[in-house]
Amino acid sequence: MTALGITGNGDADAIEPVLTALGVDTGALRRLPRWNGAGLRLPSAQESTAVRAAVADVLDAQLPAVAGYEPGVPLLLAFLLAETESAWNVSYHYQPLWQTLAGATAYVEDHPDVVPAGARRTVEVVCLQMRVVDLEIRAENAMGCGDLDRAVAYSRQAVELAGRVLELVPEVPQGDPDLRELLRNRALTAQQYDTGTAHAAGSVARFFAGDPSALDPAIAGLAEAEASPAMPGHAERSCMKAHRLSLEALRAQRDGEWARVDEGLVTYVYPFAVRGLSAQAAVERARTAALGWTLGGVQPTGVRESLDLDDMWDGADSLGRRYEGAVLELPDVVRYDEDGVETGRLRAEVRLSELGNHYVRFEADLLDASPHDVNTAMFLAAPECGAGRIGFAAESAAPRLSDFATGLAHQIGQHLGRAGDGTGVVARPGMFHVVVSVYAASVVGPGGAARPVHTFAELSAGAGSQVLTNPIHHTTGSVAEWARFPARPEGMPGTVSVVGDHVCRTANTTAVVMLASPEFSAENRASVAEFVAALDGLFTGWLSEIGSHYQHSVDLQRDITRAVEQQLSDLDELTRLARRLDQVKSALHAFAIEARSTIATIESPSLVAAPGAAAIVSAFLDASKFAARARDLNAKIDQVLEERLQLLIGQLAARRAEQEAVAEARLERSRRARLDTMLAIIAAVGVSGLAQIVQNGYDIKHVPALIVTLAVLLFSVAVGVLVWSISSRRSSAAATRAPLS
Repeated sequence: MTALGITGNGDADAIEPVLTALGVDTGALRRLPRWNGAGLRLPSAQESTAVRAAVADVLDAQLPAVAGYEPGVPLLLAFLLAETESAWNVSYHYQPLWQTLAGATAYVEDHPDVVPAGARRTVEVVCLQMRVVDLEIRAENAMGCGDLDRAVAYSRQAVELAGRVLELVPEVPQGDPDLRELLRNRALTAQQYDTGTAHAAGSVARFFAGDPSALDPAIAGLAEAEASPAMPGHAERSCMKAHRLSLEALRAQRDGEWARVDEGLVTYVYPFAVRGLSAQAAVERARTAALGWTLGGVQPTGVRESLDLDDMWDGADSLGRRYEGAVLELPDVVRYDEDGVETGRLRAEVRLSELGNHYVRFEADLLDASPHDVNTAMFLAAPECGAGRIGFAAESAAPRLSDFATGLAHQIGQHLGRAGDGTGVVARPGMFHVVVSVYAASVVGPGGAARPVHTFAELSAGAGSQVLTNPIHHTTGSVAEWARFPARPEGMPGTVSVVGDHVCRTANTTAVVMLASPEFSAENRASVAEFVAALDGLFTGWLSEIGSHYQHSVDLQRDITRAVEQQLSDLDELTRLARRLDQVKSALHAFAIEARSTIATIESPSLVAAPGAAAIVSAFLDASKFAARARDLNAKIDQVLEERLQLLIGQLAARRAEQEAVAEARLERSRRARLDTMLAIIAAVGVSGLAQIVQNGYDIKHVPALIVTLAVLLFSVAVGVLVWSISSRRSSAAATRAPLS
């Protein structure tokens, strides 16, 4: 290997030049573990099979390049391992990572003939290290699911397997000094890293099980790992530091009181938009046909023809517009662990609104929930949550709740659509909102004694309450990271009417803490929170619609530019372009009217029953920056309408005017030539006729001669009038061609 120029510790940067020199397409290997690298943007249920097949195809294509070089196969596998770890650093798409590692190890097991005899031990050690990384990813995934016990188990298995790697590293042939060093260093790092991860996850689990002393040895162990010479990588050190600081934040509060949600509800809102079909039509189709639909492998258990709303939504709009719709009732959604064992259930339904703010909705009860439990329940909504299995049944399960919700939304779009009507759904996993309603709460002292609280101030004095007032992060940097969230006591004034109650809205969460009010009051505020959260889908659909109009304008720009550049002289083609342009403009105008009308309805006090209710809705809209988003939408509409389309109108109008002027000049010359010819003929006929009369000796003073003379003159005049009339009609037709507006 040294003869081929390998230096350093044998990492991916050092190995790649060697593989490239041998003719390996390292880019093909690099793409395999990356969610955006291999073009495998598939539904999650198909992702595993697709990635595994891609791994086999790539190895089939690349291994022949290293066939004549004994260390080639282990080098190629080591490069793939390093690239998988690199992808793991920036991705929560675990399936491509797992399937790349599993696919590579399975391939060499199924094709032993591709490994030279002298490289078999090295390949065995590389594959063991791949299993170590697989277990490390599974430990992180378990923490993302809030399953600390499983995270501990995976981390300990990784430590044990890393020890086996260290035992076998001396057997790696001396001809591979750099790869041997890479494997030894990676195994030593894994031992330290995974031991620290096991300490961190296990101590948090024991802490909330009532053992506050569990934090001390874990913090000491993490500090030791952080300072260990066997932890050479900055990335691994930073992870140990993050775990340690989170545990220290817990320890700083262990002698105080901790917040606990005794009774509450967490609601997951996944908005979506329907395009190509009006909101009212979507609701009507659901009311009449949804019982026969298949969603997530099951049929709805019922369809309610109206939303379950209290009478604050009984508005007084003069046009009868209101927040109303239909509800598709679905079976409970089941969560499964990796062994297929049920771990929890969520109630599920889909709400279709006549205003267009549709959403998939799940809810679960919170009972005797610690801050860790509340954080886990909230994080379940995020697309970065740990991957597992969740669905109506194991065979139709998706890895995450966000994936499952998005899948349901797209299936609804398929059912709502009819052949050729262009109906579709706009939805994405990252568009979600979590509403946490707290009905009863307490604070728990060091001895485990619980004290009920009745105001938000009392609850927020307990450690861990900040999970209710912070947004859900798009990353999880450490175990119990929520312990380092800042306190955000700012609420939404005007949304509550009882001292001590509190409502707080963030970018993707709303906490409704109304401990001194009846439950229906909290449900009232939660319904407003859901209504406003679902508007995200409405805006997303509108922006998608604007994007379509923009694309139409781009297509027209291309055709009009072609017409100008090619000096297109066909007025019929220009007229067709003008009609297309007018259709695009009319469609955009219609869309703008509909969107602005909906916005006006949402902002109108008449949407709800009373001024007090209108103030509550207005406060939630303000917190969601609704007005700013509406202004941005209007600006984008005007941008396409005024800037793009007006420019096209000007270009096309100028080209049409130019071509019409040319055509008119050509027509005028032709008309003048015909007229002159006809007049000459008439004149000739008239003069000839009159001359003939005179030559024949007729006296035009006599009646017969006079009649003949007048007949000749009248014929000449009639022909002239006919020529003039035809000419005028052609001029009028040219002048009244379809105008551009």
